[in-house]
Amino acid sequence: MTMQKPQLIFLISIILILVIGCASEDDDDSVVSTRTSTSVVDVFPPDATTDVPLNSSIYVTFDKAVEPTSMTANTSGANCYGEIQVSKDDFSTCLNFVNSPAPSNENTTFTVKPESNLEVFTDYKLKICYNYTQDSQGNLLTREQTSGFTTGDTTLSIGSGFSISAINGTTTEDGAQASFDVALRFQPTADVILPISSSDTTEGTVAVTELTFDTFTWNTTQTVVVTGVDDSDFDGNQDYSIVLGVASSSDSAFNGMDPADVGLTNSENEVLQITSFQFLAANNTELTFDALIYINQTDKTISAFVPVGTVVTALIPTITINAGSVTPLSEAAQNFTNPLNYSISLNGLTTQGYTVSANEPIPPSDTQQTLCYNESGGTISCPPANNVMAQDGSYQTDPDPRFTAGSGGTAGTVTDNQTGLVWEQGNSSITGTQKYTWTDAPNYCASLNSASLGSYTDWRLPNKTELSWIVKNEGTAPFINSIFTGTVSGNYWTSTSRASDSLQAWLVAFDYGSAGNNLKINSNYVRCVRHYLGHAQSTTFVDNGDQTISDQKTGLMWQKCSQGQSGSDCSGGSATAPAWTDALSYCETQIGTSGTFAGYSDWRVPNRNELQSIVDDTKGIAPMIDTTKFPGTLSFGYWASTSYALDPTLAWYVHFNTGYVSRYFKTTSGSYWVRCVR
Repeated sequence: MTMQKPQLIFLISIILILVIGCASEDDDDSVVSTRTSTSVVDVFPPDATTDVPLNSSIYVTFDKAVEPTSMTANTSGANCYGEIQVSKDDFSTCLNFVNSPAPSNENTTFTVKPESNLEVFTDYKLKICYNYTQDSQGNLLTREQTSGFTTGDTTLSIGSGFSISAINGTTTEDGAQASFDVALRFQPTADVILPISSSDTTEGTVAVTELTFDTFTWNTTQTVVVTGVDDSDFDGNQDYSIVLGVASSSDSAFNGMDPADVGLTNSENEVLQITSFQFLAANNTELTFDALIYINQTDKTISAFVPVGTVVTALIPTITINAGSVTPLSEAAQNFTNPLNYSISLNGLTTQGYTVSANEPIPPSDTQQTLCYNESGGTISCPPANNVMAQDGSYQTDPDPRFTAGSGGTAGTVTDNQTGLVWEQGNSSITGTQKYTWTDAPNYCASLNSASLGSYTDWRLPNKTELSWIVKNEGTAPFINSIFTGTVSGNYWTSTSRASDSLQAWLVAFDYGSAGNNLKINSNYVRCVRHYLGHAQSTTFVDNGDQTISDQKTGLMWQKCSQGQSGSDCSGGSATAPAWTDALSYCETQIGTSGTFAGYSDWRVPNRNELQSIVDDTKGIAPMIDTTKFPGTLSFGYWASTSYALDPTLAWYVHFNTGYVSRYFKTTSGSYWVRCVR
């Protein structure tokens, strides 16, 4: 066979490499001049690495594909020659490898395996020579590269053949996920299987039980996803690990490798809470029935509503918490004349505090109607109680003044001195957007929080009851006190969804004063509120056993049955539907002055706010009232004692079929029922 000239030159170069090892940069200027573009970008073990496993392979990665025939290594004896050299005596002698450099990763990475394990606690140098290393275009390695590493001992965990990224994200008990990536640092000669597990599956779980790397995908990262678990216990943030087990492989370089585990923290989602706070009649001689308690977990306040005149200097609370201990203790008598602070501690640290107050009931706000009318709409002098025509205007409960505008740091707000609610003085009608869909309406309140209106950051959308109670049932539209600025005679959203139709929500129309509902996709005005009224729908009624029902949240006492009904379940008799004036007469004189109904003589027709307070807006079926306490309630309208200001021939009613608050002619009989209150 005749050898061509290029082949001869290559053969001579290989022979020279075997003889002289790495060339010096000054050895051949003609060679140096062509070293333009190929360079080393990574080596293993990395420079200055310590505790290198004794059975490690050596790999080198270039910035581009390298011609495999140009890569050599010592495979016999202790001579220092070839492109990859490893020495423990500054290259007086070099390690012998079991193989020539094995290409992978599209000829950018080359791996060699020492014939014997590395020695314990020994400093080694790794040299990448540039004798003939070239890419496919003939560009040679730019320069020689030398690095160093130190071995550990045989008892060290062997895992440095794995590349493991930093953890991305944090797991939480809400199910939030974290992840990390795993790949091999050099090419194996056989499949490598790495077991994956969680050290504590009550804190975090993994989606895979093992990772497999083969000779082709060894440097392709595989992602391990970790999902936080809710253990239902308040145990604080918990540390745990994703255990990377002992690798198994037919490649002795990887078989037995044990990468370091990946540590994580699962963040607690439970919040220390007082879950129940009670003043039980069984433990408190001052009480004839259990007090109504409202716990506001947002503000960390607890409001207890006790009967008027209750002595609160030694009330005994019964407290339930979700974890830790509470101070003062449950079942210990305390003086609640002023608000009292309770705190929950866990592991010796106080982590949550509550302010507890014992209050007399908050009655529904006054309707602000001061005039009285007859059935023809004529204005009359307001009759006193127990008069046949005594009505809403006869009973004035408004404080003076009812509303107070904020100033200084609280400018832009209005305080309702009867309910304690703090309102936005303006409203969305004086802003650029003006109207919002129901879904977007809270965004307007959020903008007030961002601006710290009145120095407050807890503005929210009012519920149906709250917004209805600032309607002024007197004068002309818009029906609201003039202290509120920019009010439009139109519809304003509430936060209350319509229980029977999730596509609708309740609104209050200040052009009429009525309460109705509208599709949530429609746009209406917004006025925000802060603080809490204490009239969220809840089981607050007590059956007194004498045909009356007491409402703990308002302090009002109601007829259990509608007019005409009788019996403990209101199944006796037949409900009657009087005209408005007859309803007034029934409550004021027929059962009122006689003093024969449950021993009380101050019964009357409720005003529209009082009547609305017993509507249950959470019910999706009629009648919208607690039928266990008010059996026999008809799914129709019930008269209120409040006249309609725009046309006093009409009076307000509350419809227990829908929850609507509307008005109708006072002379109508047979359509609207009555339930008295005191």
